[in-house]
Order: sequence, then structure tokens, then C-alpha cells
Amino acid sequence: MSPTGTPSGAPLTRRTFRQIGPVDVLVNIAGIIVAYYRLDDMKEEDWDLTFDVNVKGLMQMCREFVKRLKAKGLPGNIVNVSSNGAKVCFDNMADYNASKA
Repeated sequence: MSPTGTPSGAPLTRRTFRQIGPVDVLVNIAGIIVAYYRLDDMKEEDWDLTFDVNVKGLMQMCREFVKRLKAKGLPGNIVNVSSNGAKVCFDNMADYNASKA
């Protein structure tokens, strides 16, 4: 599943959890690189898409997972996998680097 952080992302997350049944561990590893731009050439819509998937989509997945566990009174674990981009700034990837920091 690839959450996009769009208004349809949360319903998609809920539907997926319903379809796969009981889950007590969530591993978030989603991430996209839209394009390679110098910051002064970057398109705002590409920046927004990167943050929608890499940041907002991650939040939506965690939120829906926690809601599901709390409703059932179950324990669970969340593992959020980031990227080397959180520590090392890759050339021409300001959007990706910022979204993983």
C-alpha cells in the first residue's frame, strides 16, 4: 500500500487494515523521490507530493493503526524507517532530504 497523504489516504488505510485482519506491528518504509532538482528549479507540486507521501502518509498510517489498536484494546508496535537522507543531504533532493529529517 502506498499512502499519499491525500484526503483519500486515510480511508485507503482503514480499508487495508480491515482487509488484512489483525495487525499488531506497523512498519512504515514508504518514501518517494519525485525528481532531482536544484532547489531554485524545484516545482512546488513535486515538493508537496514528496511531503504528502513521506510525511503526511506516514502520519495517517500511524494514526489509523493506533485508532484500530485502541478500539480493540490491543498492544502494538510501530517501526518508522527513515533514510540516510535524514542525516546526509543528497544533492538536488532538498524535498526528499527535508521529508526524511
